Amino acid sequence: MSHVTNMNSMFKGCSNLEKINITNVNISLVKDMNNLFLECSNLKSIDLSNLDFSNVIFMNSMFRGCSNLENINLTNINTSSVRFIKYLFSYYTNLKSIDLSSFDFKNYFF
Repeated sequence: MSHVTNMNSMFKGCSNLEKINITNVNISLVKDMNNLFLECSNLKSIDLSNLDFSNVIFMNSMFRGCSNLENINLTNINTSSVRFIKYLFSYYTNLKSIDLSSFDFKNYFF
């Protein structure tokens, strides 16, 4: 995946997806992650820590509708290029906590 620039809606609607491991995926050229896991209603846990988000601009609705998501790890990611995160974490019922301390919010358009 080292040449991928667009992951928009890649896993959208994968309602049987419970977990996914993309910790070793090269996303260094990806700019668009809009709707990446949109409506993955059975997704329970995801680890995106230490991925290279340095070129990602769009993260709108990335986890929207993931109603069973309990754990998400977004630590140590570089979000300095991200501009759009509207509805990033909307429609949750089971998310217990999330650490956004590595997020750089100064350039976001909500």
